Amino acid sequence: MFRQYYPTFCRIALGYVREYMVVEEIVNDVFVRFWNNQSQMDVRDSLKSYLFKSVQNVSVDYLRANCKRKQHTSYYRRHTTLAYFGENPLDYIISDETEQKIMKAAD
Repeated sequence: MFRQYYPTFCRIALGYVREYMVVEEIVNDVFVRFWNNQSQMDVRDSLKSYLFKSVQNVSVDYLRANCKRKQHTSYYRRHTTLAYFGENPLDYIISDETEQKIMKAAD
């Protein structure tokens, strides 16, 4: 079952999450959870449909968690940076533009 569905489920997760290592982790987690809890699960439709929906749900959950983490990091960075520059917006803007140029050059 794992070998049969793994490539398909990785492609599905890759449609949501663009990082292949994360995709592999998501699909592996879905199979492990299913394996560990199969005696307690009541799969009424096909197993493939159940696992497909699980991969979708875990992928969306990952995106939500990642988005919230980025929002909190951005909020923290913005507020600590403003405090560092003494609430001087011009200094903050110059610093922010410089940081963006460095990050772009690093890519």
